Amino acid sequence: MNYLFYFLFLYLLFGCSQQPDLSSISLKVSKVNLDQLEFESTSDSVKLVNLEISSKEVLDFQFNSCLSIGSVRNSGTFNRLQLFKNDPYIKQLNRELVTTIYPQINQIHDELIISFKYLRYYFPQIVVPKSIIYYNSLYHANIFCGKNELGVGLEIECYLGPNSPSVKKLPSQEYFQWLKNSMRLEYLKRDALSAWIISNYMPDNSTSVVENMIRWGKIIYLVERCLPEDDQNYLLRYSKEKFNWAEKNERLIWKYLVNEQLLFSKNDRDISFLINEGPFTIGLPEKSPDRLGQYLGWKMVHDYMEEHENTSLKDLVNTPYNSILQTYNSED
Repeated sequence: MNYLFYFLFLYLLFGCSQQPDLSSISLKVSKVNLDQLEFESTSDSVKLVNLEISSKEVLDFQFNSCLSIGSVRNSGTFNRLQLFKNDPYIKQLNRELVTTIYPQINQIHDELIISFKYLRYYFPQIVVPKSIIYYNSLYHANIFCGKNELGVGLEIECYLGPNSPSVKKLPSQEYFQWLKNSMRLEYLKRDALSAWIISNYMPDNSTSVVENMIRWGKIIYLVERCLPEDDQNYLLRYSKEKFNWAEKNERLIWKYLVNEQLLFSKNDRDISFLINEGPFTIGLPEKSPDRLGQYLGWKMVHDYMEEHENTSLKDLVNTPYNSILQTYNSED
């Protein structure tokens, strides 16, 4: 019995010490529900003018690129915003946001701050957002990264989910069912964190399929380390069923890439089929999930980190793709 307590003590002492200590990391990340502010604004545009000072990049992106109503500096923009708000469809959308997503924003925001604390722990010099802006992008973009701001789209095609009454009204010719199924609130943290990492730390310099795979593998691995409580299928943006398919068929995926000589292909179509979103990964069974190139890259990075236990995340980011490829064993 004494031996049992001894080993339990060692486990608690050394096992728990492997978890990062975030107590010394202090981050102040403000939260702005831009969507709510816009709907509550009246003919007096002071709120929007004041908001421009703290979230200029997101406002410019939303007004010009998403809503197409013009610059916030234009005197006619506010009138066009009123017209946008009074559209019956937008009113219905806003009611859904108020009842389904708004009540969860505080918890989501707190969890995002914790994930950025992990990121700062692993990369002390990395820039983290000073504010997170929750806004309506009208289907144009779910995440926007500025220099100091992280914009998170709340609207339909992003996180309301396939059962939303507003989602069901979207034209199926443009918004396929697989796209609606993938836009779930549980992916928001993963999307926000990965977008920030890509924007500030992992630019896309890849030219071949395997380089793209391993770049994405690194991104997902970093997100995994910063969201240690999240299930792995969420990190991949997969349902449990899709994730289990990938796990069971990992060797099949690898054989397909090797047999078709796709690993070192620089063809844009090959890269798109294996990396980008879709109903499934083209070239593999229709039961397969999409983005299996990302999945396999993540598995390769896992293999590399298990074999090189002393590698820091900073070193991992700078590790050449061919070093990671050499350690991968699809037979494991």
